[in-house]
Amino acid sequence: MPAISRRAVALGIVAGWPAAACLAAAAAEHKPEAPPAAPAEKPRPRITISKETTYLTGPLRPDGYVDYVAALNAELSRGVTPENNAAVPLMLAFGPKAVSEKQREAFFKLLGVPVPPDGGNYFVAVYRYVNYLHGLDELPGIEKRPSTPIGSKEWDEADAECAQAQKRPWSREEFPVIAGWLEANHEPLRLIGEAARRPRFYAPLVPSGDPPMTSVLLSISDAFFNAARLLEVRAMLHLHDGKVDRAWQDLLACQRLARHVGQGPFLTDGLIAIAVEQTALRGDAALAHYGRPTAAKIRQMRADLGALPAAPKMADRIDHSERFFGLDLITTAARKGVSHLRDIMGTFSDEPQGLIEKIRSAGLDAAADWDEPLRISNRWYDRWAAAARKPARAERVATMADCKKDIKALAAGVQRVPGRLLEKMPRPAAAQWIGEAFAVFLTEALDGVTRAEDRLAAERTLADVALDLAVYRADHGKYPDRLADLKPKYRAEIKDPFLDADLIYRPAADGFLLYSVGPNGKDDGGRNRLDYLTDESPPPGYEQWDDVVLRMPVSPRKR
Repeated sequence: MPAISRRAVALGIVAGWPAAACLAAAAAEHKPEAPPAAPAEKPRPRITISKETTYLTGPLRPDGYVDYVAALNAELSRGVTPENNAAVPLMLAFGPKAVSEKQREAFFKLLGVPVPPDGGNYFVAVYRYVNYLHGLDELPGIEKRPSTPIGSKEWDEADAECAQAQKRPWSREEFPVIAGWLEANHEPLRLIGEAARRPRFYAPLVPSGDPPMTSVLLSISDAFFNAARLLEVRAMLHLHDGKVDRAWQDLLACQRLARHVGQGPFLTDGLIAIAVEQTALRGDAALAHYGRPTAAKIRQMRADLGALPAAPKMADRIDHSERFFGLDLITTAARKGVSHLRDIMGTFSDEPQGLIEKIRSAGLDAAADWDEPLRISNRWYDRWAAAARKPARAERVATMADCKKDIKALAAGVQRVPGRLLEKMPRPAAAQWIGEAFAVFLTEALDGVTRAEDRLAAERTLADVALDLAVYRADHGKYPDRLADLKPKYRAEIKDPFLDADLIYRPAADGFLLYSVGPNGKDDGGRNRLDYLTDESPPPGYEQWDDVVLRMPVSPRKR
């Protein structure tokens, strides 16, 4: 008798049925019933969840691995509402296409607002406005123009005019295209101003692939750069019209936008924040020179800047979200095999392809102890973060250089190991090799991020000294002959952040040249290699020039 029939008979007898009836019920069974399946055991993670390996111990994904994206979203969104989140009006200013279609619905759901409709009155880029002028594009609520010929010259000219309008006062008659572009962005500018006044910024992290952390790098940098550009252009127009207070409010809004993007977790967020603040600082200096503000106005400007929240340090980003990025990459290799990372890691560098192939061909995907790569990477993140936190610049630079030297030596050692030797390595030695290879890939470029912070410190110093120079000019009718004339009434210290000496200052006709020697510690005569990137025949040796320069009045040739 089949097992299912025996079970039916037994159950019938227990229930008090006659034996004949039980046998009849058993005979009526047409399909054997499978025994109840035992509950499937969840696969155990191939890594240990602990502080020294995964660093975080939760929250966990359904498969038992750490969900770093969920952890960051919970942290970043704490205390954020649609009413206090600057990302809401900013995204409404730029529209739904500012977020990739794959991430859009989830992004706006986490943001707490509906997805904006297509075709709204959103930000219009300069090139698109030029297209509109030639009848090649339509703008919401504006009558379409007849089509006229256009070439790259028109786009380049408009972009160049916009760049000039960011740096110095300009008139509607001088740059009519830029004036029209500003007007076309009237509603986005209103929303950008609202965003700048809000205290928090949270752009939800929405994974669109695997590893999750590599797919959440939502590129909203264009939104911040364009928002800052609009504000700076309008500030310089206000300055031309004598509306110094309005110009200052726009420049202060740029500074606030920099702090907003700085609330993002990643190194890229920090670098975008630095770039936006640098342009705002140049605008502050331009206002001090062209606007001729009173000493009282400059005191107010300083108070406004002093009330801004401090920007997060790059060291904290290395220690936190960048660490999570690396650990998530390694745990994905443990989850899905290292070959799964081939395309992802290839977008960052060509060298990891050799790493992936060595691990795969040596059969280490399944055999590797993935805890050890996590431990090794954590130790390197600890070391880089500690170096970046050194308070004195000289010590920080030296410690970061030591990290760089040692990671280069580690890279050389990793590359020397042939795949055939890796196959024969004992498991602990192979796990160490994998860990060192990942550590090189993940951390070898971290030395550059603190250099960006150092340059920002110099830019802040230059802009602040420019305010003192403006006060001196208000009192004396001209700029000082020497920077030392500012001491002690206007300023106690004028040190170059890159050198144990004062900033370099040269007065000019109703203006000045003020600069720091920059990271190389050498006086390059107030020149920076970025000023010559578009030159067909740049001066010899320009690649090494890195002075941080402020020149008033603004030279049309300078960036």
